[in-house]
Amino acid sequence: MTPRGLKAVARAALLTIVLGGSAFLLSGCSWQDALALGWPTGITPEGKLNRELWIGSVIASFVVGAIVWA
Repeated sequence: MTPRGLKAVARAALLTIVLGGSAFLLSGCSWQDALALGWPTGITPEGKLNRELWIGSVIASFVVGAIVWA
């Protein structure tokens, strides 16, 4: 990769980190809400299992997306 291309990738990564961090800080969400990835805390045992399934599926989709993108 050329230095110019590497610089563009670094700039895009920095912009993503800054905008993502700003969105998180300005949204008013707690750290627990952010780690839940949009799923509310369950009251019943089934609700808690569904939350774990949701978080696992989001992590798996990130992994698959990273593999496809690479």
